[in-house]
Amino acid sequence: MIEKILLVIGVIALVGWFLLGTGEDEGPTWIVHADQPLIIGGYGDNYTYTGDGVRPLKGSLDLRLNLPQSEGRLIVSLETTEESGSLRVSPSEELSGAFRLVSRIDRSDRVEEGIPIYGDTGNGGPELPRTLAILAGWSRFDLYVNDKIRYSNLSGEWAASSRSSPWWTTWRGWLPAAA
Repeated sequence: MIEKILLVIGVIALVGWFLLGTGEDEGPTWIVHADQPLIIGGYGDNYTYTGDGVRPLKGSLDLRLNLPQSEGRLIVSLETTEESGSLRVSPSEELSGAFRLVSRIDRSDRVEEGIPIYGDTGNGGPELPRTLAILAGWSRFDLYVNDKIRYSNLSGEWAASSRSSPWWTTWRGWLPAAA
């Protein structure tokens, strides 16, 4: 009887080891959740450094990223409010309602830890001040507006740093230019 119990325990341990891995360090995995988003500036005035025109939105950001496997997802859900008003995304287009940006991160995307970004670094646009990113990425996004796909396969860049917006995220160039 004891042999059967030990055999069952051994099989359970083997299955658990197989399903959960060997326990070896596989490297950093990032899980980030943020809420209380703010909209700063707008189309044609994207980088308002004075703090004027900062408006709250409803929403959240969820990032799950396994760096060693180069896979993850970034989902940003936003909803305009009466205070935020609609969002001007081009000279001729304003959108309001519920927005969802979805990026499925894989090996074709660039994600790095602890790198300088913006300014004269060549990592991101020069119009933002140089800063050190805890985590930065360049990936493709789909944009849904009110649960309908509006744009797909958009280029986007994002960063988590100690000196960025309270939402830790900077978005640039994620909507196409107006025709």
